[in-house]
Amino acid sequence: MKYWISKNGQKSGPYTMDQIRKNFKEGTILLTDYIYKDKEWISLNRFIEDRKVAIKSPQQNVHGATVTEELKVKKSSSEESQAALVLGIISIVLALVTAAISWIPFIGFLALPLGVIALILAIIGLIIVLVTKKRGMLVVVIGLVFSLISCLLPFIMTQVFIDAVDDPEFQKAISEWAEEVDAELNKLDAGELNRPGVGEVMELKFTSLAGKEIDLADMKGKVVLIDCWATWCGPCIAELPNVRKAYEDYHDKGFEIIGISLDKAKDEAKLKSFVKDKNMPWPQAFDGKGWDNVLAKQYGITSIPATFLVGKEGKIVSTNLRGPALSSAVKKELGLSIP
Repeated sequence: MKYWISKNGQKSGPYTMDQIRKNFKEGTILLTDYIYKDKEWISLNRFIEDRKVAIKSPQQNVHGATVTEELKVKKSSSEESQAALVLGIISIVLALVTAAISWIPFIGFLALPLGVIALILAIIGLIIVLVTKKRGMLVVVIGLVFSLISCLLPFIMTQVFIDAVDDPEFQKAISEWAEEVDAELNKLDAGELNRPGVGEVMELKFTSLAGKEIDLADMKGKVVLIDCWATWCGPCIAELPNVRKAYEDYHDKGFEIIGISLDKAKDEAKLKSFVKDKNMPWPQAFDGKGWDNVLAKQYGITSIPATFLVGKEGKIVSTNLRGPALSSAVKKELGLSIP
């Protein structure tokens, strides 16, 4: 392909690209000359940039750089500008992440190193912008400010924590909370240690909700279910149909139930009505103390429903039976055939 060249209004050519390169090198064609391309005259400088034509020459343009050098400078400046923007954005993101994790327990120690990294990136971006005098200053400055703040956050939070720890009111609150937790743990430990297991004997003697004297020892020779429950306990109520069915099926064959209610004294009327409405004829141990029920504390009851199945010998044979497993276990202890 050949091109026409216009030099000071004088048209010459046509030239091949190799001829243009040669004349440019010799200085007979300048950057300020025009070339005919796509039905219009454009400067040779624009033509070189559009086509990315490699024309090496010692000839200098008005800025004092060769064409090849000029293109390289423009490309380098663009890349440096982009690099500054990227560094600024990364430093902002890191600073925000630093600020977030500085509030999170166990990983807050990562805040300072991340903040330092963000600060270094922001400084590098700032240097690039200052040297190249390209765009990106705003982003880099924002990144620099954010990273500085993120570096200071761990120190600020540490000081806040130290001040809080030194506060007498805070120390008092922590001390009271620790005592409460310790007391609850001691209760739990004591309860778990006192809870009877399979093979152990339970001793239950009380006056029932109906006013009758009940003694588990008098029921020796029978299979007895000890059921710890409450009217406010959802899982207990959900399990009630299984308990009642076992009672109805096997009561006349030697199966008994003793209920231990963890309801409060204010709910006594509600408990009596509930027992009557739900057809629960077995005796209920009720003292109105809720979780502090004497029998419940004696046997380490810390959660309900809690059940103990006592065999004919007066020893526990199973605990915490649920659903159909209850009837199966009762049937087995009564010596009845299991289909």
